[in-house]
Amino acid sequence: DDVELAFVWNRSVEKVQGQVAEKFILSDLDKFAERNPDLIVEVAHPSITEDYGEAFLDVADYMVGSPTALANQKVETKLREKASMCGHALYVPAGAFWGAQDIKKMADRGSLKG
Repeated sequence: DDVELAFVWNRSVEKVQGQVAEKFILSDLDKFAERNPDLIVEVAHPSITEDYGEAFLDVADYMVGSPTALANQKVETKLREKASMCGHALYVPAGAFWGAQDIKKMADRGSLKG
């Protein structure tokens, strides 16, 4: 019911400093498991899913925010197999993850320029 933040990681730590309380900033992604997350939501880059997806699923449910990573069939297969064996869920949002509704609204209003 209540949601509690476990960590925020950015490859450039200075980007999140001042935006997120220091206690939530994770400077070394290899140490994510120490934060005991229940759900990890990736919104960084497809390479994070490729490099960490299986490890994330070892400790938490995992939402792939950069589903482009799953265009690589080997990555998709590994993650689906891992999720089926480890007891954690793999979530893949349908369609574009961020801003799709706003882009549609702009197109409907005719304000989208391209």
